[in-house]
Amino acid sequence: MAAISHYCGKATTKDKVAEFVHSSLTESAYMQTYVGIIHPIPDQKRWPEVPASIMNLGVTELMNPPLRSAQPGRPKKLRKREPEEAPKVGRSGVVICKLCHQAGHNKRSCQRRNDKEVSSLFIRLNRDVAKQRST
Repeated sequence: MAAISHYCGKATTKDKVAEFVHSSLTESAYMQTYVGIIHPIPDQKRWPEVPASIMNLGVTELMNPPLRSAQPGRPKKLRKREPEEAPKVGRSGVVICKLCHQAGHNKRSCQRRNDKEVSSLFIRLNRDVAKQRST
C-alpha cells in the first residue's frame, strides 16, 4: 500500500507501478501464505516428547508471573485494609428519615410513605415547610 502512494511521484516519468512494489506485497506472495495446512493432533499420545530436564523443573518454576514493578505516577495515599478491619468513617453523618425516623434512607425513599399515619404526618410536614418558605 505504501508503494501506491509513491506512484504519484513516479507517474510523471511513466514507470510501471509493479517495479516499485516489494515482492512480499504481491498477490502471489499473499496466496503462498495460506498454501500450507496445519493438521490438528488427534490425541495426547501424538504430542511431541518433552525433554526430561524440563519435566524435572516442574510447572511452578517454568510459569512464574513477572516481577512486580512500580507503576508510574504518584503512589496511592491509602493503605490496603485487612478484610476484618472496619472501613473509615466519613465526615457526613447517617441519613435519617424525617417521616419514620429510621436511619439509612430519607423521606423520599421511605417504605412507610404510603401508611396512613405516616402519610398524614408527611402532609403536615409539607404544609409547615411551605409556610416557612412563604414567610
